[in-house]
Amino acid sequence: LVPAGLTLLLLLGWTVLPHAWLWTLAVVAILLLPAASAFVLDLLRKPDEVLLRQHLAATASVAGRHVAQTVLTLAFLPYEASVNLDAIARTAWRMLVTHRRLLEWNPSANELPDRRHRNEPPGRSELAASVNSMWIAPVIATASAIQIGAAAPSALALAGPILILWFVAPGIAWWISRPLARREARLTRDQTFFLQSLARRTWAFFETVVGPDDHWLPPDNCQEHPVAAVAHRTSPTNMGLALLANL
Repeated sequence: LVPAGLTLLLLLGWTVLPHAWLWTLAVVAILLLPAASAFVLDLLRKPDEVLLRQHLAATASVAGRHVAQTVLTLAFLPYEASVNLDAIARTAWRMLVTHRRLLEWNPSANELPDRRHRNEPPGRSELAASVNSMWIAPVIATASAIQIGAAAPSALALAGPILILWFVAPGIAWWISRPLARREARLTRDQTFFLQSLARRTWAFFETVVGPDDHWLPPDNCQEHPVAAVAHRTSPTNMGLALLANL
């Protein structure tokens, strides 16, 4: 109910409630608070072995991704609200009234705006499929803009940027869902030597600790501090990594 509640709070703040800026700022603050908290924690938790400039650069990069996720969350609010409310209504109707189709299950992949998962016609583009899947967002944005312009024109300037995000939400979803272009790695001689040394050291770990004491199975972990100790147990993950190291 959170996306629906935030969407409703924005719409009411722009049309009915006084001080539209206050409600808009409240919703943005709610969405931004987790990112801000994570940024402060990351900033304060500087590892001793990391240089200050490297720590600040890494923290700024993570903060930028958090802000981008917040913008995406704000852009997809109406769509998320419609999907969640539809699920709630279907569940309540089937469990309380019809008692039918209680085991219906749609894998998340089937909800992607991609014709490969939706059996779209051959000539249909992924962008058109995204619009077809998320049409509710631009509809709500258009209707809201008309209502705000008629009821509270002064709030239109404040609501405008968010309404634009809602209107172009299908395009944003299509754009961020495009396959990433693969870049071919071009390693220097030093980088190649470093990777080969790292691979050799990784294999050497298993060469050292895998032996008859553990029936030639890799131990779960090796402790170096405060005293050296080997955990004489294993797991499928350890076995797989040992085989991969050998390979």
